[in-house]
This record gives sequence, structure tokens and C-alpha cells, in this order.
Amino acid sequence: MRRYLIIFLLLIFLIACNQSNLPLPDGSTVEIIAYPGIIPVHGGVSTITVIGYEKDGRPLRDGILVNFRTDLGIVEPMTAETKNGKAVSYLKSTGIPGNANVTAWFVGGATVSVVVRIQNHNPVKTLLLTASSYSVGRDGGYIALNGYAFDADNNPVSSAPLIFSTTRGNLSSNGNPLLTDSNGKATDNLYLPLNDTGSELKIKVTLYHGSLSTTIEINQGT
Repeated sequence: MRRYLIIFLLLIFLIACNQSNLPLPDGSTVEIIAYPGIIPVHGGVSTITVIGYEKDGRPLRDGILVNFRTDLGIVEPMTAETKNGKAVSYLKSTGIPGNANVTAWFVGGATVSVVVRIQNHNPVKTLLLTASSYSVGRDGGYIALNGYAFDADNNPVSSAPLIFSTTRGNLSSNGNPLLTDSNGKATDNLYLPLNDTGSELKIKVTLYHGSLSTTIEINQGT
């Protein structure tokens, strides 16, 4: 009886191992996405997402093992299983600049790759925040917000994560970090709803980068 139990448990173990090493189903399509595509040389992180669909258009089944590797920086975790058609890992910079070739590969040999740029840039020393309008009427509306990042020599800093926040209304970014472009600029949009308070409102909008911040004030009339 004990021998049969051992055999039964061994079969379960082998089946479980086999399921965690499922190959990519025939006819599947797979893509790999890195966000952001440019990260700083120190402390940079890019989310690497593999997305796949089977030939009938359904997301890849859960439990398919995806392996990750890179020729620059490190990827963690090095293996991940698909869930809802996706598998996720993270590329982390290690102080060396260059182009990181990140590859995801499946049992059976299928591979997809993406390039992430790891670049040097000077630390952000100054922030600037501007708005397309500093005063709106009672009905509210949309206001474009522009955030800028500069180094100690007032040169624009690219790929710097900036966070916008507001004491009223909604931001297109939902408070998530936005990366500056080559001009050191990141743009968000603020939507202000109807002012039914009966008094003028003073709305504070703040731009953050780490411990740095700067704030502007927008007035909404009655």
C-alpha cells in the first residue's frame, strides 16, 4: 500500500513539473514590451512584459514558463509563469550605461527580444511647473500642465520621472510617474469639475521628483 502511495505522489509531482514547463502552443503570437524604454544608469527599472495569444485569439493559458535574460543589467525574476496571457519581469540597471538586449524565451526555443537604453544623466537639481491657464471659470475644464527637470547647470534632464499632484480635480496621469523627454519636459492634464461651493477656490498643483518639489496655484471662480 505504501509503495502505491509513493508511486501516486511521484506521478503527481511529474505532472506538476511537466505543466510548469509547457511549451508555447503552436500558432501562438508573442510580443515583448519594455516600459520605460530608457532608464537611468543608477537605480533604473524597466518593466518587461511578455504578452501572448494562442492561434484562436485567446490569451496564452496560465502556467507557461517564460525565461528572461539580459546582456546588461540584471533581470528579476529570471523566470515567470503566464497569467491572463502575460508574464512580467524587471530589468534593473547596475551602474553601466549602454543598450540592454532583454530576451524572453520559452520551452521549445521560441524567443522575443526588446532593447532598453541605460543612459547616464546628471541628477535633477531644479524643477519648473507651468500651466496653460492659472484661472478658470465656475464650469471648470481642462488645463495642460508642463513639468521640467534641470541639472545643476540648468541643462534639461531626460528620462527623469516626474509626479504631478493636485488638491482638486483629476489628472490624466492618475498620479503615476511621467518621464521627461529630451527637452526635460513631461506633460499632464488637469480636469477641474464644476465649482458649486459658492466661493472662489484656490487649487494647488505640485510637481515632485524624489525629495524635490515645486507648487503653483490655480484659481477657479464662482
